[in-house]
Amino acid sequence: MELRTPQALVKELLDAGCSQVEIADIAGVSQPTISRILSGEHEDPKSSVLIKLTTYADEVATRRTG
Repeated sequence: MELRTPQALVKELLDAGCSQVEIADIAGVSQPTISRILSGEHEDPKSSVLIKLTTYADEVATRRTG
């Protein structure tokens, strides 16, 4: 598994067509938290959030590449 920053993970998911609300639901956080991660204001979310974001980003990437 490749290590990516929280900001990169959120950007990757947004670029794949996910909404901030969808990402927040998957990660178990609020949409404003996702917005703060994206802006770089919240650089160090809990490890459980990082794991969920990474897992979801990997799933989305796999679906996109077939």
